[in-house]
Amino acid sequence: MAYVLEAFIGRPPVLARLVGESREVAVVDLGHGLSLLPFTDGARRVLLSTAADLASPNPPFSCLSRAAALSAQQRSGADGLAYVEAEFFGGRGEQSAIVWRGGYLELGPVTAVDAINRALRALGVQSGEAQDEFDTLGLGRHRATERWAP
Repeated sequence: MAYVLEAFIGRPPVLARLVGESREVAVVDLGHGLSLLPFTDGARRVLLSTAADLASPNPPFSCLSRAAALSAQQRSGADGLAYVEAEFFGGRGEQSAIVWRGGYLELGPVTAVDAINRALRALGVQSGEAQDEFDTLGLGRHRATERWAP
């Protein structure tokens, strides 16, 4: 079974700065003071001004363009903002993450088995003994990015 996630994670005011007044995107409460903005086609249209922006991936990410990364970095604020990607199929895959804070790069970009957990820790997520940060926020509840959008 496949798992795909492409999303921004941050405090609600940070995500609001990122998307402005747009009704084309959905922000989902994750608890622990954080929310998730699925990086769907609607979010891409809000964050990117031209089709050329979509064509310039920001390695190691497959969906985050340089233009979207710059927009996120500029709006990250003191609370920080993470972008995460994960793709798994049949137990194999990879995950990548990046965190900006106050307009500066704080973490990454990193591709590793714990990339998303590292990004979540940078945002202040504390896990319990029995689970990691990914599970603390329930990021496994949907298997596809589009399923996060209501």
